[in-house]
Amino acid sequence: MNYLFSKVYNLVIVILLAVNIHQGTIYAQNSSIEHALEIIRGTYGSNQVLFNGVYFEDIYRYDIGTPFYYEEFREGYIILHDQKFEDVLLKYNINEQNIVVQQPGNDNTALAFLPPLDFISEFAIQKEVFKKYTFDEHGTAFYNEVFKGTLIFLQSWEKKKVKSTHNANFIANKYSQAKRKNIVVLNGQAYVFTSNKSFLKLFPEAIRKELAALLKSESINLKVTPVNQLRDFFMLCDNTYSSYIKNNSSKN
Repeated sequence: MNYLFSKVYNLVIVILLAVNIHQGTIYAQNSSIEHALEIIRGTYGSNQVLFNGVYFEDIYRYDIGTPFYYEEFREGYIILHDQKFEDVLLKYNINEQNIVVQQPGNDNTALAFLPPLDFISEFAIQKEVFKKYTFDEHGTAFYNEVFKGTLIFLQSWEKKKVKSTHNANFIANKYSQAKRKNIVVLNGQAYVFTSNKSFLKLFPEAIRKELAALLKSESINLKVTPVNQLRDFFMLCDNTYSSYIKNNSSKN
């Protein structure tokens, strides 16, 4: 994690060497690193929090449950400003769509911060990969990319939040268990499906029977089947759908 911060800090220096600050243009060939550091400290303060993110304050400590995908920090990676930082501790807030990164501090303490979302393209927690997608009907969010081929299978998660009166001294909330939403992307269009039946209706009628046979042979219930099993199923679906697209293209 110290490596992560040093890399980011150095990159901030390089970026600021090429921009205008306080009505003065700074050029790398004419400025020393120390001069750049002084400008950074004067403009942004002494703590450069992973490309100008903010420190995380745990406002959920009095709540019942949390809005996080996993309650505790878990190991993964994050791609920030097109750079991949591995072996970092992360938490994913599925309601607020932000990522909390934990950094060991002094005296056995730990610091947590929120990197700026605009520059995060991908992250993974416990080998579960989440990528940023933008759809007209769903907006921009991070989706668990289960499978990507000719068709793309994504999952998103949500937790319901209600006000709670369990603590008379603080305003608190109660969060439900995470509920997943299944999405398939066909020709760049995202479609939500809730059952095997609604899934089949998204595909051309010519291949529905074949896909239905796959659902049955693989014992798939799209509401509850585990992700690892769904990944194998969607690979088979992709083969069927790709063959259909190829055959129809050759006829035209």
